[in-house]
Amino acid sequence: MNHKKYIALETLISSVVNGCFSFIFAYLVFQKFSEISSNQILVDVIPQSLFVTFFAILVPTLITRHRLKKSTIPSLPYRSNLWPNHVLLRALTGGIAVAVLATGFHFIVLKALTVETFSLHSVLFYKVIYGVALSAMITPKAVLLSLTEYNKGKYT
Repeated sequence: MNHKKYIALETLISSVVNGCFSFIFAYLVFQKFSEISSNQILVDVIPQSLFVTFFAILVPTLITRHRLKKSTIPSLPYRSNLWPNHVLLRALTGGIAVAVLATGFHFIVLKALTVETFSLHSVLFYKVIYGVALSAMITPKAVLLSLTEYNKGKYT
């Protein structure tokens, strides 16, 4: 399998899984509300952004590193980067950074909207789309980073 197909496959899997988890957790959080306020959505964006990003980095990185060690996929030429080598630190760093940026973005967008409340169905639909989109943006970068750092040395 070539690298483009591999990255696309990992991104697809990660996006579907994160979309499903986004639906499940949003449903568990909001199921008792007939209407959800923009403030509730804003507060929920923080953990969703953190966890989707965390797992969009963690799982594909671990899978890619395992496949590189087993030589089931070839590495790409080494490229220097500033990300932590330790996979948990990398995922946490990315998760926190994206949570901060996404919260700021959502704050601006939600304040600009004239709608104050949303239906449960609208929120669930949005949460799935947001989880899929966020994962689709993060996963390819995480996989590419793993493919290009393999020749650097040991993973932790």
